[in-house]
Amino acid sequence: MTKEEWVRKLDEATERSIRWYLPWNERQHIIIKCEGYPNVPLLGTQGAINYNPELAVRQAGYPMIMPPPDEVMTPFVLHGPEAHKGSHYRKILHAWNNTIKKGIAGKLWSCGASPGYRRWVEERVKIVGPPWVQETFKVEKLKATLEQTKAEKAHLKRKLEEAIEEVCREKHLNVEITQKAQVEQEACLKIGSCLKATDKEICAGRVEWTK
Repeated sequence: MTKEEWVRKLDEATERSIRWYLPWNERQHIIIKCEGYPNVPLLGTQGAINYNPELAVRQAGYPMIMPPPDEVMTPFVLHGPEAHKGSHYRKILHAWNNTIKKGIAGKLWSCGASPGYRRWVEERVKIVGPPWVQETFKVEKLKATLEQTKAEKAHLKRKLEEAIEEVCREKHLNVEITQKAQVEQEACLKIGSCLKATDKEICAGRVEWTK
């Protein structure tokens, strides 16, 4: 398949759609490490490397419960003839004579994975995953950032609209207060004029009375 087809196929894959193991591959015990190593050393014609069976236990019908410790993920590589002589060679031979196995209780086969393991896988892929996977994470991160920016923009827009509405309400209130003050001032002026006229009439009446 092409790169695009693989990307689409893997994007559409779900935990239920993947066949993690075949029934004939169910095993009562699996080797998880060898004595003296945090995992399994493999010796070949071109050198030696380490292998982590615990990362593939789902293929044998075991669930993934906890993420592996950092010690297990430390690479071990020997190139060329160096792996077939000396202390490394003897240590690897001794290790394979003392394997440590893991069994499953009650034959409760499961290929599930805990949330903690899933989070570890996501973080691990971000660090050492294929370029196209890392690009996918970058795109997802950019999408999340864009959505957050949109949400912040919408929040600021609502705040601005609320502020404008508040200003309009205050402006309308100020207009009402000004109009009310003008009405009260005009009423006071009218009352003052009436009082002056009344006072003038009273004074005129007193003058007439004294005559």
